Amino acid sequence: MVTKRNIKTVVSSIFSGYSFRKRVTPEPGGELRVIQMKDLSNRYSAIKADTLTTVLSRKINPSSFLQPGDILFIAKGAHNFAIVFELNLPKAIASSAFFVLRPDPEKIVPGYLAWYLNQSAVQQFFLNNASGSHMPNVAKTTLERVTVIIPSEDIQHKIVSIDKLVKKEELLLRKIMQKKQRVVTQALMKIVETK
Repeated sequence: MVTKRNIKTVVSSIFSGYSFRKRVTPEPGGELRVIQMKDLSNRYSAIKADTLTTVLSRKINPSSFLQPGDILFIAKGAHNFAIVFELNLPKAIASSAFFVLRPDPEKIVPGYLAWYLNQSAVQQFFLNNASGSHMPNVAKTTLERVTVIIPSEDIQHKIVSIDKLVKKEELLLRKIMQKKQRVVTQALMKIVETK
């Protein structure tokens, strides 16, 4: 059975990422990892755990710490994608470029919700309702107006599995194209250099 529900009914909370007063810089002894836009890869579909900046957590409320299954939604800029936080990190937060959605796993599969938010119809909704001319911004109230089409839990899991395979294939195809381009460039340079 497929249902339609407002996003607020399938998440326990939606909150802004942490707003730092200054640029985020590594702090000696820092144990809290900060996820910023620069830490996303594969067309905003993965978090590069090895690039995360660490800061001291003493000033930050633990309720802001990310939990596995949280969704990071890029609220600022032209690419308003969602990604599931799946890293096994004891202390991590999202920067203010993100909204954090905490899905209720009894109501929706987190990976499915992220996938749904990334679909073209929902992306168009964000584009049509973004504010700001220089840097588009999706307001929390806009995000809260999204209606989610929810299939059975089994179908949600299948969609998540297929989506992961598609992303893996895209990554492999990009690597193949990069290698092919290098081989062709090297071959052409040999021709040029021998003439």
